[in-house]
Amino acid sequence: MNGKMPMTREGYDHLRRELERLRTEGRRKASQAIADARGHGDISENAEYDAAKEHQAWVERGISELEGKLAAAQVIDTSNLTGDRVTFGSTVLLKPGKLTPEEWTVMRGHPTIGERICKPLKSLRLVLPIIRYHHERWDGSGYPDGLKREEIPITARVLQVVDVYDALTTKRPYKPAFPQEQVLQIMQSEAAKGWWDQRILETFVELVMGGRLRPPAVLLASLVPR
Repeated sequence: MNGKMPMTREGYDHLRRELERLRTEGRRKASQAIADARGHGDISENAEYDAAKEHQAWVERGISELEGKLAAAQVIDTSNLTGDRVTFGSTVLLKPGKLTPEEWTVMRGHPTIGERICKPLKSLRLVLPIIRYHHERWDGSGYPDGLKREEIPITARVLQVVDVYDALTTKRPYKPAFPQEQVLQIMQSEAAKGWWDQRILETFVELVMGGRLRPPAVLLASLVPR
């Protein structure tokens, strides 16, 4: 966790409305101010034009800042369970022990919650099936829709394998990090039960054993401009 306070649904919606307001009103006013300044003489020596351009830059910084906050937001959502309000957030995600049946119900709702949060963002339209279906299982025993086999989008089936590998190889509040050999054995056992697409898992194991998958830290370092 990065130590930042999670954002409530109300806070997230407020930021999204403010972003849309800046996009429409802010950009319109900035453009109008620049146009007015251009009509008042030589723009190379026009303080009014300089101020208008500075205002435009401020609007764009505000839009970028809000877009960043929305993209990084940890959203707390709530679900009404047997008459009680149960908060979905760090208390569930970071719980060291087993989840209660009520907490499991909340946890199982996160694919549809994530899809709802991301649906208004045009840049995320192509990943919406991944968000919604990454907890489906090959045999149809997953959630939220109980899809099976090729009904599950292939992008979601690939992410399932990668997500499980990441979960098993990293330390979590409820488990230690497992060694790679044990992780692959667990994943192959789960695939034999009908949880994952066996063909995708076999390809993934070949990549891992052949050393063709770089650790995340190495991959991220390679993407940083020098």
